[in-house]
Amino acid sequence: MSNPDVHTDILRGTCTETVQRPLEVTSSSVGTLVCPPVPETPRRTPPSRAQTVAPPPLDNYHGQDPSIHRDRPCSPESSVSTATLSGSLFGNITGNRLVAEPEPLERKHGAVALAQCPVTFISGMRYSRRDKLNYDELEAAGTIIKTVPPMNKIKHRPESLGKLGWKPYEHPEGSVYFRAKNFFTNLWLYDEADLEAVERTVDQICKVFAHWQAKDPQLLGDDVEFGIDLVDDEADDAKPGDKLGCYYAVSLRDEEAFWLHEVGANFFCDNSELQIISREHLGCGARMGYWDHVYMFPHGRMLPPHTVTKLRAIVSYHMFDKETSRSSTSPYSSDDAHRLLQALKEIEHYSQGQDAHPEHMVMTARMQCTLYREKLYRFHGERYAQLDSDKSVFAEEPSRHHRSKTFTLFSWLFFLTPHLYLERLSHTWVDNKINYDHWSNFISELQEDWAASITPSTIILSANVGFLAIQSVDLGGNALRDRTMGQIISYISTLLSLGNIVACTILSAQHRKSTHRYSENAIAYLCGRALSRGGMENLAVIFSIPAAFFLWGLVTFFIAIYWVCMHDTSGITRIAVSIIAAISILLVAVILRNSDWKSQPSIYSIAIKVQKMHGMVKRAPATAATRWKMLSRTLSESGLSKFMSVPRRMPSRRRRRRTTQLLGSEHTTIAEEGEIDLMRQGPEAV
Repeated sequence: MSNPDVHTDILRGTCTETVQRPLEVTSSSVGTLVCPPVPETPRRTPPSRAQTVAPPPLDNYHGQDPSIHRDRPCSPESSVSTATLSGSLFGNITGNRLVAEPEPLERKHGAVALAQCPVTFISGMRYSRRDKLNYDELEAAGTIIKTVPPMNKIKHRPESLGKLGWKPYEHPEGSVYFRAKNFFTNLWLYDEADLEAVERTVDQICKVFAHWQAKDPQLLGDDVEFGIDLVDDEADDAKPGDKLGCYYAVSLRDEEAFWLHEVGANFFCDNSELQIISREHLGCGARMGYWDHVYMFPHGRMLPPHTVTKLRAIVSYHMFDKETSRSSTSPYSSDDAHRLLQALKEIEHYSQGQDAHPEHMVMTARMQCTLYREKLYRFHGERYAQLDSDKSVFAEEPSRHHRSKTFTLFSWLFFLTPHLYLERLSHTWVDNKINYDHWSNFISELQEDWAASITPSTIILSANVGFLAIQSVDLGGNALRDRTMGQIISYISTLLSLGNIVACTILSAQHRKSTHRYSENAIAYLCGRALSRGGMENLAVIFSIPAAFFLWGLVTFFIAIYWVCMHDTSGITRIAVSIIAAISILLVAVILRNSDWKSQPSIYSIAIKVQKMHGMVKRAPATAATRWKMLSRTLSESGLSKFMSVPRRMPSRRRRRRTTQLLGSEHTTIAEEGEIDLMRQGPEAV
């Protein structure tokens, strides 16, 4: 699937162009992340192909940095539902339709072409396109206040801008957005050039909307909101100053994002490898876009009590699932879910028709966006739903478990430690998504392993220094050009111990918990390595270097000690040392054998035994009937019919009764064996 694109349609002419937005990393402090694909260069498509085929993958959207969302989540993880905003979208779309009339002043921009874009593109621009403060420029423009008159008599900014009456609102994060009727934008509309271009974009949207409303009279402007932004048109035939009026629409009734033109299905997700497989699956992406829109523009919305109640139930379930399942697909850890649940309890219940506080809308919308993203990427509501976070929803390829020869060689040289780390990494990175909770635990365990190996390495280093200081080893302190085998091996052990300390220090500094605190840091770290050939194998080998230094330093120190004990010593010394060394190696082998958890009984063995017992009980009647038939046939063939009628042999009847009770069992008891032997021996035995 190609990356999300922006289709441009100049409504008044015949020219149609296709532009690609920059693909951002949609990430958050919690949740599952996806790795962005590599973008390509924007290009214009022929007019004849407009709105007929999906555009090819494109690169940086008009020169924007494709990694614009690594500093902040591009599509906030949000939640909660919103009621219809007060006020109409266009008034009467057929009568008093809002139209941006041409101003008599000279236009600040060139042509403005209407272009559809994903919701995440506009939400990402909020963080990537931030103006930098420059006091010198502001002072030259005369906007810096140096003296304040009495009573603070300084003129405020206008409360309404342009023909449409754009009003500013302050987002809880601190940024400013503008709203006119049901049109919203994050642009700084105090800039006259941007204000003019935005109103011309609104004019084109109104015309297209009126066209669709003529076909569908049930399409009401009150139920639709539009998000608008501007980017430079950098097509080959574009003129300087030409702009693209990017837009998307959301339905307040259906709580879904949509467009007035045909778009690619990848507009609903940021993962180029994700395919939409049903209308229900598409709905998850559409609702994710809707809540992203609510997160950007939270003022003037109603928050029904049932929405918050349902959200609390969902978060409570995720907290429970995280505590009771080792492969939970919850986007939050149990601690995070508990804190979020406490925050949701602070949201007050609003009366009917009362607007909610924008802070509460941001809280709920952000969580809803995350939850719908998880549903989209994990195929909720489909037959392929991902129930375990460490298992892929796709059919596994045989090559997935194939390890390169180089990795196998390093794995043996590093005492199979890379294999263990690679297994952990494979559970962290599944279907080009990162399970942040697994990754956080993995980093914590790595830190503990590296810190734990420094102390014994220091001990080995001190032991080597003491070993080399022994006069018998150092040959009386005389400086000789040639060293003994014990000294040479001890030198190697010393260098390996130093290597372990250096490697642990560097890796611990590179993988601090603070640098991997947020999921976007994890995706930035793992994405390039996971997608490259052998990237995960290389990472597993790198993580194993400290352990390899330590273990080889320990082995070489053992060899040095053993060589000294065996070189030019008596037979008793050699035998005693060899016996102790053999016992030590044997015990270490036993410990290594015990570490193979796969060979231990399954934790589900009790359940398996219960199932077997249930099957035995069900088979008992049939088994008993079969055995009685065999017993009767044996008696008739041996001529014991008279014997069976004799009542004085009570022990035989007791044994026979015991046999009857145990016929349903798969185990032959001693009493049953005695009865069978008695029957085989005939009447003489009786």
